[in-house]
Amino acid sequence: PSGQPAPDMSVNGVDDLLVLPADDSFVTATVSLDSNGVSDYADYLVAAYNGSSIYTLYSSTMPVTDIAPTTIVATALPPGPWVFVFALDMTPDAIQAFEIYDYVYVWVQPTGMSSLQAPDFGALIDGD
Repeated sequence: PSGQPAPDMSVNGVDDLLVLPADDSFVTATVSLDSNGVSDYADYLVAAYNGSSIYTLYSSTMPVTDIAPTTIVATALPPGPWVFVFALDMTPDAIQAFEIYDYVYVWVQPTGMSSLQAPDFGALIDGD
């Protein structure tokens, strides 16, 4: 929306669901940010979720500013469901209440499993 920062997360250039075979699971996660003229301070978080594990790739409090596409991680992933998130909390208080975010689902297929057997990513995020 206009007047709010607009974070963008992509993995291998994909912005929604990326499906990879286990033997070719190298990913490059990239973030960018359009500040939309906002210059307030915010809590930033870039993270990867895999089941009950959260991997913080970047966390900071700083002014909102435009960020050109920047690679945040480049690695091979083990099989399973992953969610990469770039989020902003416009109340910089170190309490994680990220109301502005973008995310990409990544499904690294275990050997012998088809993409039709991908997990319920909504449950992965919500913990349901």
